[in-house]
Amino acid sequence: MFTKFLRKTDSETLTLEVIGLATGVKDFDLTGMPGSWASAKAARYAKDIRTMLRREGKALDSDQRSFLRNAERQLESLSKTPDSIGTGKFREAVLQIGLTESHFPVQEHRENPEWRRQHDRFRQALAVEAGKVFDKLYSDDAVSRVIAATDGAEARLTREDPIVALKKAL
Repeated sequence: MFTKFLRKTDSETLTLEVIGLATGVKDFDLTGMPGSWASAKAARYAKDIRTMLRREGKALDSDQRSFLRNAERQLESLSKTPDSIGTGKFREAVLQIGLTESHFPVQEHRENPEWRRQHDRFRQALAVEAGKVFDKLYSDDAVSRVIAATDGAEARLTREDPIVALKKAL
């Protein structure tokens, strides 16, 4: 029952997530706050790709495997740069646990421009390859799903309402 939650991300899901990161469909949460953790997310993606390649690498398509290796290298370099930098300004934060309140200073952060430049290079380096991998492996499946969904919607629209059919029969 819980095995689907214990499994690691499979190659298809991870490849589609990385394609989304490379093409801009999915993005890192980079709000300039210290809790955005964009560098940590990049490191997590790199680690997931590494473990998935170790586990399923031989069974993958050669283009998919090379794309994921390139993405892993790019994400690893992206994770080494801090995503936000302190501004030197502090604000008061309040932490309330039960009835007690704690006041402490928190430094304000802003987006690191060097991280953004590396992120743009990551997208430029992988966008073309991501498009090729998606077209080769997933575009036919996506088109067939859209066609099936629209056929089902048309069938639902053309089908007569059961209440109307019952009234006609009476």
